[in-house]
Amino acid sequence: ARAIRPPPCHSRANSAPSSRRASAMAKPTLHYFRIRGRGEPMRLILHLKAVDHDDVGIDFASMKQDLEGFPFAQAPRYVDSDVDITQSNAIVRYLGHKYGMMGSTPKQAAMIDMVAEGVESVRGKYGDLIYGSKLADEAKEAYWKTHCDPATTGERNGGAHFAYLEALLKKSSSGWTAGTAEPNVADVQLFDVFDLHARIFGDKLKVAYPTLAALHDRFAGIPEIKAYLESDRRPAAVNGVPLG
Repeated sequence: ARAIRPPPCHSRANSAPSSRRASAMAKPTLHYFRIRGRGEPMRLILHLKAVDHDDVGIDFASMKQDLEGFPFAQAPRYVDSDVDITQSNAIVRYLGHKYGMMGSTPKQAAMIDMVAEGVESVRGKYGDLIYGSKLADEAKEAYWKTHCDPATTGERNGGAHFAYLEALLKKSSSGWTAGTAEPNVADVQLFDVFDLHARIFGDKLKVAYPTLAALHDRFAGIPEIKAYLESDRRPAAVNGVPLG
């Protein structure tokens, strides 16, 4: 996960340096900056599954000094009874296994993992666009051509292209990744990465990728998700810089 310097936490007092001695909390607790960022897929899963949890804002400097609580000096961190882990994709998979969102067969689990890794490839390029290129117009145009334009799938793109995700989702008989009956962790990741890019490219992205757009709208319409998206529990800031 990318280490970023976020805006100050406003929704809740910043936590003191987090010791693993404090891991036995009454509720599962997500420790992350008050931005969507890498924490958003976890929040989506927790709200989808109606998990009563705490969402604790953290301070960048304190996190960097707390290698007991944040062993890679990165967030998010998730504490659930005796489970105390960092690294965003590890947390998402933990939640997926705990709440039955990794499919019902090894084949489904493998496909879910594969799509999630494809999303991660896109997410890395998105991070470069936001934090590296500062969403400059020229960079945004080049990004669309490389990672979004349906006509450029045969060019070099580091495996990061929306057409690849669209093609895999089209194979599903249920509309969810791998044909699961209910949304799984890959669908959460697809929703999140599509949502991030739709904020930048709008209807252009939706027209180019109707299957992903349909998943996005379907997921957003789930009552638990709809309630979260419309609530003040969802951070208003998308990234650690005011872009995106």
